[in-house]
Amino acid sequence: TSGLTRGQTYEFFVVSYSIDGTPVLPSVNSSIENVTLTLPSVSDLTATSTSNTITLTWTESAPIPSNGYTATRQCRRLCEASFNDYTQKLSSSPPLVFNGINPGSYCEITQFLGLFAA
Repeated sequence: TSGLTRGQTYEFFVVSYSIDGTPVLPSVNSSIENVTLTLPSVSDLTATSTSNTITLTWTESAPIPSNGYTATRQCRRLCEASFNDYTQKLSSSPPLVFNGINPGSYCEITQFLGLFAA
């Protein structure tokens, strides 16, 4: 969730940086009222796997079209105690496929995020 609440006024302060990393003069504070929060969602999110891939599929059911989706997975060999293989992947539409998973691995999808722009 965004942590924003309907009916509240929020101030945003934007600072930009040039390509060489030096800050550009900051903007003045701006207030925005009556922000409409739409809860984008997907349905039928499904994960399937083979010995070396994980495939995520879903149905987009958001009222706002997405700019893409990103998912993060972490894996560990079954004989190891800690996760040591982290991968993030971006897809503009389903399916999203993680390839190259070592056989004998335990994997978790730790994030699945829709990317939306106004």
